[in-house]
Amino acid sequence: MSRTNGVKDWLSACPFLDDIEAIDINQLSPELRALGVYKQPTKTVTELIDGSSIVKEIYYLLFRQPAQLAQERISNEEYMEKIESWVDDQNWTENFPQIDARVHEVEAVNTFYMSGRGEDNATYQLSIAITYERRPK
Repeated sequence: MSRTNGVKDWLSACPFLDDIEAIDINQLSPELRALGVYKQPTKTVTELIDGSSIVKEIYYLLFRQPAQLAQERISNEEYMEKIESWVDDQNWTENFPQIDARVHEVEAVNTFYMSGRGEDNATYQLSIAITYERRPK
């Protein structure tokens, strides 16, 4: 399983995403309540003396939400704050994505923001980082 798919599966356990109609990888579906998981093209690698390395990868999450009315946009702010807090809570309890390496940390690396707006919906972005250990085989 790819690390991106592991992040997608991990996110699907978030109770605040029950209303999401579709979680996709590298694509944001056109449904009004959708989530796309994208891997950023950079990573930080710290080589250790024993030949292993600590890797930090960034994933950004795009959410499409209804946003025509002011109350919808206010509700979206509260919704995104809950998801951001959920990510932080998962780090605290060490409930990490299942990937092909030992995860050390998952964190929201920026706060959410509205990255685009359509006629009746808005796209919000939240970036998370996953730090894991890679060992030579």
